[in-house]
Amino acid sequence: MSFVRVRQWLVRGVWLVGAGLALAGCGGGSSSGAGGETEVRAAVVSPAEQAVIAEGARLNAAELQRAANGEDTASAGTHTTTAATGLTPKVAAADTRVAVFRFFNTATGTHFYTASVEERDRIIATLPVLHYEGPAFYASSAANTALSPVYRFYNRTAGVHFYTISEDEKNSIIANLPQYTYEGPAYHASKVAGENMLKPLFRFYILSKGVHFFTASSAEADSIKANLPDYKYEGIAYYVLLGPTENAPGKIYMGLSAPTTQATAITQTSNQGAAGYAYVTNYFFSNASQSGAIYFKDQASPRTYQIKILSTTVTNAGSKVSALNVQGNLGYGYQGDASFSAEPSQMTARHVKPVPGSGNMSYASVEAPTTQTAYLNLLNQQGASGFRYLGPLTYPPITSLFFEKSSQRPGPFTYRIVASTTTAAAFETQANTQGAEGYAYKGPLSVGGTSYNLYAKDGGKFAVFSYKTAVLNSASNMSTVVDTLNVEGAKGYYWFGPMNFSASATTYSIYYKGNYVCPPLGGCSTPDGL
Repeated sequence: MSFVRVRQWLVRGVWLVGAGLALAGCGGGSSSGAGGETEVRAAVVSPAEQAVIAEGARLNAAELQRAANGEDTASAGTHTTTAATGLTPKVAAADTRVAVFRFFNTATGTHFYTASVEERDRIIATLPVLHYEGPAFYASSAANTALSPVYRFYNRTAGVHFYTISEDEKNSIIANLPQYTYEGPAYHASKVAGENMLKPLFRFYILSKGVHFFTASSAEADSIKANLPDYKYEGIAYYVLLGPTENAPGKIYMGLSAPTTQATAITQTSNQGAAGYAYVTNYFFSNASQSGAIYFKDQASPRTYQIKILSTTVTNAGSKVSALNVQGNLGYGYQGDASFSAEPSQMTARHVKPVPGSGNMSYASVEAPTTQTAYLNLLNQQGASGFRYLGPLTYPPITSLFFEKSSQRPGPFTYRIVASTTTAAAFETQANTQGAEGYAYKGPLSVGGTSYNLYAKDGGKFAVFSYKTAVLNSASNMSTVVDTLNVEGAKGYYWFGPMNFSASATTYSIYYKGNYVCPPLGGCSTPDGL
């Protein structure tokens, strides 16, 4: 739905915009049905009802926050969603995905939604006042391991439906708003974001009319925030499923000149973090003799980022782990070490705290094995305990394996070490085979002088990964490279980074779809990262 339609409502003088999704298990319809939505009702909202609605928005936001933190999402303890396990909805089970169809009520200015094909067809045939606008988004007709029920109410005063995924808000409405008839679960959606599978449904409350408006369009939501002060933004209602041909919400990349001092790095990354951009990596652009800092914003999981870049003088793995655990207990994850061209003798450590979604991190190191079998066994032993492998950590003469454990990511994590590939085509074949089984490419690995590729799987999250490669011209300037990243980002692809293969001198970019994969040795800007 475009913002143009919202402006047309303004011309009509109609601001009663509601969203009802009438989904019935069989036969379509509901106790109120679409017919109730054709009646023009008086919209008199008492201060008491306004207070309950405002409290409901708070309860919904709090429940989604607890879900993002991996906590039990029902404060009263009466309902535990599997979102607390950290599972991502198994959207690949396409037989449960249903389109939610939208109608515009030309008499009342409200919207009516239904996921029943039978009801959709009956409305088209018998209720010309309801103008059919097509599919609005997708939901699930059945629960699975990580989806929660969305509850439906019929507001008899306003003549519209209301929906909430919050158990606490549902209970509050039942207890305090008798004019809202509870009609039970309508469909299933998610309380947590899911990469490449879900998108947010935004929730607004129209102050003058006392009804809600929902949209899955981030562009429309931004336009409403900027232009319609009567629409009070209440946050994300929940996360709905992507359609079968729909790309994940885009990844937006930005390139800036790389900072040359610790102080300027703190300023740059903090400013970008406050704007929702996470630091990815530095990259050298040879023909411009320019070192750039690459940032990205993930529209599927909007966050801001708090940054620390701290001086460090540690000389062994034990002291490194101790220093990181101090920051980890404050919710700051390790993002790798950095030095700056104007201060080459000063080593620093980057730390990032995403908001929302910050949990506590703990770190551990174990001396690196020298055989492939022992290496893999160690990774899987640590992964079974919830420790995610970050990479090798070397303080001569000892190399250790470095691990991170997040309070939000209990795992378990499992690993595969497979033969290294020598061409981009061979890599794509291998990575897509592993990705179809839920294993994400983590990077190259050298054990005992032999090169391998490392793959990881999070047993607590359902995900599949798809990969593609494209030539990266390292002689290009930063804006050209970033433009290319944004072309792929708009399609829902993450940039893993540059990669070379032994059979060619060409540098390639690796792109993937799936859950966010943290670059080797830190670099993880989100608690969702693998």
